Amino acid sequence: MVPSQFDKIAVVDNEIRLTDSGNYLIGKQFPAGDYELSLAGSVTVRDSVQLILQTFSGKTKQEFSLSSGTDKLSLTVSKNSFLRIKMGLNQELAVILKAK
Repeated sequence: MVPSQFDKIAVVDNEIRLTDSGNYLIGKQFPAGDYELSLAGSVTVRDSVQLILQTFSGKTKQEFSLSSGTDKLSLTVSKNSFLRIKMGLNQELAVILKAK
């Protein structure tokens, strides 16, 4: 087995675009800080994304979801924690993190 490399995610115009389900390492893949979260892409009424902020040991610090009915959410993320994203079947959906 080979451990994940947690490649750095590009920040474009103060936005980070996450298009895949999985764990994102805060502080290594993108900076810690205050963000406004929203959905982008072809969002339908049935679309929903679950977001979980966790420690390295797996302890859940915060859990919430974004859906077509949710405009935006505010989130503060700290270094050395994970942002876990669980997306549905819509392959065109993306979670946008915009730095405040």
